[in-house]
Amino acid sequence: MLSRFLQSQEQNTILIRGPWGVGKTYAVTAFVDSFNFDQSPSLVARSYVSLFGKQTISAVQREIFSAAQQVGPDDGIRTRLGLAAHKLIQLEKYVAQSKLQRTWRWLGSKLGQVQAPWVGELGAMMSQGNYGLVDGFLVTIDDLERRSASVSLRDTLGLADELASHRNCKVIVICNEDALDEHDQRVLAEYKEKVFDLEILFARSPKDIASIGLPNKCSHRDVSESILEKLGISNIRVAKRYAFLVDQVWPDLERADPRISQEVLGHIAILTWARYDSTAKIPQERLGYLASESSWMASAMRDREEEKAEWEINWEAAAEALEFSPEAYDAALVEYLRTGIWIPGAISLELKSKGENLQKLEAAESMRAAWRLYSDSFNPDHADFVAALIGAVDRHLIQISPRDVDSAFHALEDLGVDFSDLAQRYVAAAREQIEAAAREDWPFEDFKSNALRPLIQAARNVDKVLPTIDAALERISIDRSWSEEDILALDACTEDDLFEWMKSAPENLPTKIRRGLLFLGSQKSDARYPNIGEKAKKALERMAGTSELNRIRIENMFNIKLERE
Repeated sequence: MLSRFLQSQEQNTILIRGPWGVGKTYAVTAFVDSFNFDQSPSLVARSYVSLFGKQTISAVQREIFSAAQQVGPDDGIRTRLGLAAHKLIQLEKYVAQSKLQRTWRWLGSKLGQVQAPWVGELGAMMSQGNYGLVDGFLVTIDDLERRSASVSLRDTLGLADELASHRNCKVIVICNEDALDEHDQRVLAEYKEKVFDLEILFARSPKDIASIGLPNKCSHRDVSESILEKLGISNIRVAKRYAFLVDQVWPDLERADPRISQEVLGHIAILTWARYDSTAKIPQERLGYLASESSWMASAMRDREEEKAEWEINWEAAAEALEFSPEAYDAALVEYLRTGIWIPGAISLELKSKGENLQKLEAAESMRAAWRLYSDSFNPDHADFVAALIGAVDRHLIQISPRDVDSAFHALEDLGVDFSDLAQRYVAAAREQIEAAAREDWPFEDFKSNALRPLIQAARNVDKVLPTIDAALERISIDRSWSEEDILALDACTEDDLFEWMKSAPENLPTKIRRGLLFLGSQKSDARYPNIGEKAKKALERMAGTSELNRIRIENMFNIKLERE
């Protein structure tokens, strides 16, 4: 396409757009470097200009000439631009290839004072600007979306049009259209057809991205290409960051069991993607939580009615693609991604432990195999899936995390399977793991199964002093910030408790009822919330029965419809 464009007599401007990191600039520069300009004799020079950091259109115009490299024969450029411009391009090319930039700046300040056949003319050009000499250039304008606010998109497009229409130039404009703000996107849409003769959407497949981003000679190349392709990495820079982190970790990985090495590479890939790929939109403050608590098997059984942010959907898709489950070594990987500092041997102890206990790895693979029967087909017969889940849990009672067991139990409950014997064996064998899970500060609502949820709740309540109703509602309704203990306190209280609390006339009572109890009752993100709201409504109905005035208050203030006796 670009070759035909440069040889065409009718097409002079082209827009190359595509997402960040797919290698647009690299591909264009590599093509221009290798192009035989004898096929396009009207071009005498080429110039690459990035708009990043340019404060004015004049600065862009000056750089178009100062960055020029001769591509045509000497006779052609002398004929087109004159002897002085030819000498200036030659001199700038020489200086660009040497270490004489300071000398060049000094020479530039002195040339206007020297009387030589062409030097005096050069000095005039350098002092007055040399954009007027641009004619018959191939001009590449890059980073359209990164230009300064003082350089308008309209003026930039006008410059491209002027170069093509009045200066016999070929113009290539490179941009990430999605990174433009709404105003600039409207401007580009308005002028695109007027300014550009051609338009290319530049994209590469994840396989190509992996191939480019990974070093040619590395022991893990085949495995890494497969992982990055599964993850759908579409950004060369992200692939290179992945390769760099793997390079730091590889001295430990190359001696590990291949199954462990492949697992760690998958974790490096998904965490690098979450940290550096802007399209993932993962909040960086959640990275540690996702790496320590968020299993793809748990995600598979989340309630479909739950509203999810875009980043949650992205993470769950990525975690499912790589069958990600948290591991102890993830903390060291996240710390590196946060700080950029890798301590050699940071995960060696974790890898040694995994190597000594491959039963846990086999348990994880057994669970993955079971869940693939759920996620990879639409087979209506669930017998194989049920048998695989029960078999995986039964064979590896204490090697599977409580959260992943809970996901399996929740699926079995949804299918109406009686697994009470298995549940009893698991609870008896994994009591320590269940209690440890209850002590972790993860969202309680992620436990869905009737078999495990009450046990987790009971374990969390051991030796725990819950706040009062009033203190909990103060944080929910006034501070708008509450903890798991506040929800536990409200969930544990009875209708009578709420009625007595209302009778005590605490401070900010209407707000605490409206923005506390009734607000929770309207939420569906936790199964306990509607129950709290229902108890509150019954307590209010009882309060309405104490007097006609209270009936009127409750109907008008809290919009609760009461039955007339």
